[in-house]
Amino acid sequence: LLKSLNHPHIVKYCGRILHKETTTLYIITEWCQGGDLSRMIKDAKESGNYLEEQFIWRMLYQISRALQVCHSRLRDCTIFHRDIKPSNVFLDCHGNAKLGDFGLARIISTENEFSKTFVGTPYYMSP
Repeated sequence: LLKSLNHPHIVKYCGRILHKETTTLYIITEWCQGGDLSRMIKDAKESGNYLEEQFIWRMLYQISRALQVCHSRLRDCTIFHRDIKPSNVFLDCHGNAKLGDFGLARIISTENEFSKTFVGTPYYMSP
């Protein structure tokens, strides 16, 4: 799934390794030096600071662009991320957002019952 998405605001897929003895699949992605947005929010809260409004708007714009690619890049299908939350938004060394963790994502070619199922992190799901 990640391999088919190439965009500056989506974490790049680099490869995979299958551990034969444990049958564990390891997905290798680009390193995002800035950590994740959840950590940044937590650090700001603990230090009594706020995130700059300009930064918040930039994050919103960049994640919206990533979602636009998910919803329109592949021919005749849509990718539903299904778990958008601060801990799945990673930051590069310049502080740019990169949407990652497509573990719950699915490719939907037509509207079907699968697209109507509820998955994700309850605290971050839309009502």
